[in-house]
Amino acid sequence: MKIILNHSSNHESNEYLRALWAKFRTVYGKCAWQFMPHKHGQSKTVHFGFMDIGLDSTFEVSINYERKGVIKSINLESSLPREQLDLVSTLCSGLSQSSNKEPFIISTVLDSRLPSFAPVVGNGYRIFHRDSGESVLEVQVLAFDHHDAVHIAACKLQNICDLLAVFTNSFVKLTQFMCSKSFTEVTENLLFSGDLDWVDDHPIENKLTTLASYQKSALDLLLQGKVKNQFINGAAHFNNAAFLLKDYSLAQGALTDTATVLYVSALESCAMTRDVVKESCSSCGQVKYSIRRRVLDLVGEFLPSHLVRFIDGYYASRSKFLHEGIKSSNNNYFGTSIPQLSLSSDSGCKVATTVLPINLRDYVSYIFRGTAMSEVAYDS
Repeated sequence: MKIILNHSSNHESNEYLRALWAKFRTVYGKCAWQFMPHKHGQSKTVHFGFMDIGLDSTFEVSINYERKGVIKSINLESSLPREQLDLVSTLCSGLSQSSNKEPFIISTVLDSRLPSFAPVVGNGYRIFHRDSGESVLEVQVLAFDHHDAVHIAACKLQNICDLLAVFTNSFVKLTQFMCSKSFTEVTENLLFSGDLDWVDDHPIENKLTTLASYQKSALDLLLQGKVKNQFINGAAHFNNAAFLLKDYSLAQGALTDTATVLYVSALESCAMTRDVVKESCSSCGQVKYSIRRRVLDLVGEFLPSHLVRFIDGYYASRSKFLHEGIKSSNNNYFGTSIPQLSLSSDSGCKVATTVLPINLRDYVSYIFRGTAMSEVAYDS
């Protein structure tokens, strides 16, 4: 069964699909998937997999396109009787995806080792803490039903958490989702009033984790889609690195190299927010301005030269770890030090355990906060 739609944009097609799945959930009570996505370029077909809406047979669902990501027609194949297929076809062809959205508030309790967050009221979001000490993040989305709302809100909530991580120099993660129709009443903004030029600390005032005014504005811009993807992606690397080492012990030293990769990769993403004139080598065609140089220039914007060298050392270690598998230590310390010589280490000694990269975390967070205070983190 083929239904011609002839959409004009990727946005229109995805809005239609979200509305259609929600309509099936409303009419039939379910819309479950055996999701098996693949694309067949020659026939210009994208297959979603098999959809179960509670009837006697599933549907194999695919779309045809002329332009990538834009639906020309949707195809539903099933062994159901013709009258049931006609009802489904009517739903597909008569759907109006623009008029059925309604506002939902999706909230999550934040997983963090920091004190409770101070209340913040932003454009489309709230941060506050309960009497129990739990910190809660709420966002508002327009969606077709609560399943659709959670799906859309999850990305927004995750992005906010990633920015909160670099703003507070600690991991901030989502937990379970809750759905409601209105924001929790939060009557005040308590914003950070201290020195913004802190490095190895957390923004805590009156025993609460507190955001600065520019950080509140950054979250507003994030929900408007005006924060550069490179900045968001880099913040996600930072958040994941900090989370990876939340329960660090000497016995888990191997995780440190992985976290270091994420911290340095976060700087790479942040460096990509800057506009750079690229020159290519006339003989080999390679771009002269390397990503390593961009990272070190970024670090040099905010930190003195000896710390640029400090970060460069981590950059070199990351490359050895990624490309040659060379670890920063043997990870064989279990209570007794056995000093030995090494032919290759910088210290001349075999290293039994990797030092927790707290300073690296602090400097990466500091650079992200400095970038957020400038215009380069945002789309004009």
